[in-house]
Amino acid sequence: MLIDDANWAFAFRKDRLMSLCTRHCGPASPHYSWATSDRGIWLTGRAVSDNNSALAAQRYLASYGDSLITGSFRAERDNMSTSTIAMRKIAKSFEQADLRPLFDVIAENVVWKSGSTVRGSFLFGGTYAGRLGVLEVTAEISAGYVFRRFMPKEIVSKGDILWGLFQVEGDYMPRGGRPRKPFQFECAIRWRMRDGKVVEHQSFFDTHALSQQQARRG
Repeated sequence: MLIDDANWAFAFRKDRLMSLCTRHCGPASPHYSWATSDRGIWLTGRAVSDNNSALAAQRYLASYGDSLITGSFRAERDNMSTSTIAMRKIAKSFEQADLRPLFDVIAENVVWKSGSTVRGSFLFGGTYAGRLGVLEVTAEISAGYVFRRFMPKEIVSKGDILWGLFQVEGDYMPRGGRPRKPFQFECAIRWRMRDGKVVEHQSFFDTHALSQQQARRG
């Protein structure tokens, strides 16, 4: 659980949440909000430096909140954190042409669905099965593309599904020693997790825009 002086997020038992908010932030404080589920409530908020009650609540919840989190929420929170960290780490490793973090997290029976559903304008395309399939598609991508930036813009999860939105920038390397062509696009990645491993990967991006950037003269 990450705590800092500006933001906080905890899942609490419903009966304790209301009393904590009323006691430390007041019944109508604009500095926190919550969303209910069948197992409890997610409490989120932003503390303001000149709001002593909000800051007091933040410190109180940071000190005692973990003991109030239900077991099911704690497991979900920990799984979410692990998966999110893995996705961020893999994105960073793409910038360094390092595929080891990716292969550390994919399952033996992973299914990899490319953003390009068929081969055509790109060196890759379609669906790949298993770790050998991922080795094949990553080799195809590496043969024609260098990523200079693979920056996460947002990563969210629910249950066993993890979504990431990334800003991608790099260079396309045409065959025959022709000059590199820079590209940039937004890419969404969807993972299905099982036992801490990625069993399904699917990417989405504007294939037409990338194709145009590859075909650009100069």
